[in-house]
Amino acid sequence: CPQTGTPCMLKTGVRDGPNKGKSFYVCVDKEGCDFSQPTSVSPSHCLQHEESVVELQALVYNQEQRSHRLFYRCTEGKKAGRRWCGNVPWSAVRQHSLLICFIL
Repeated sequence: CPQTGTPCMLKTGVRDGPNKGKSFYVCVDKEGCDFSQPTSVSPSHCLQHEESVVELQALVYNQEQRSHRLFYRCTEGKKAGRRWCGNVPWSAVRQHSLLICFIL
């Protein structure tokens, strides 16, 4: 986040309304930062719940393995109280992306 320096996550609007299907980078600072920035990332469907749209994504870097993983959660996973539905290896890290990595 340009305001707090903490990582941002990719959030996709899933409720009916003007932001449904639109993606935003949002700050996840626990102090309540309200930063968000629209992006052109298209919505995707969950690999675990194929009919459900992914509503939250985070890119995580593991220093021991020197690799990135993209964690994702869909609306079904959120309803079930899951933190994440799953994750996949990520190799196409863009240097200019606002989606900053969490480091393990």
